[in-house]
Amino acid sequence: MIFNRRLAIVAAALVFGLIFAANASAQDKPILSVKIGRYRLQSNPWVNLHQRLLYAARFEPATPAALSGDDLSKWNQAVEAYRAFLGKRSPISDDELVRLNAALSATTTSKLPASLPKAAATTLEGAMPLYRVAQWEEDDRANRFWIAMAEPLLTSAAEELAAASDTVGLSRCRLEELVRLVLFLDRRHRADRS
Repeated sequence: MIFNRRLAIVAAALVFGLIFAANASAQDKPILSVKIGRYRLQSNPWVNLHQRLLYAARFEPATPAALSGDDLSKWNQAVEAYRAFLGKRSPISDDELVRLNAALSATTTSKLPASLPKAAATTLEGAMPLYRVAQWEEDDRANRFWIAMAEPLLTSAAEELAAASDTVGLSRCRLEELVRLVLFLDRRHRADRS
């Protein structure tokens, strides 16, 4: 009887520990940041949340599947607040949005920098708890996979890409130019492997 009780307590502690570890997995991982020449690849929850809200505000894709009820309503309010903040500005050519993305990219803690526009900071801070629970683990896993795939490509052609990006002005280029550069890198990488 005492043995069964101890066994039940140990089993319950083990199950609790596994549940806790599963829930904390992506949230406890440090921000992954890899620098290759002038390029920095990262998995950063603030950048991901910003880009997810930006995309949702522009194109209205599906919301994170794990959200429902009040959480879904809060998420939709965050998307609307971001839509109002963005207006018709381009995240590629608007200086304030470029600085916002750069500041978020430099953030390595759970606290946002004071330099962010108040409307963006308020929305991001309000949406982060929802994002961490509903979407961050999946996004972090996808980021880390993409970084693992892109790192060797950039390593083999970083200087060539830098020269090409200087030619087309990559920091402010259009999507089509970026796609052409990525396809060029892929062809180069495949040719080098042949």
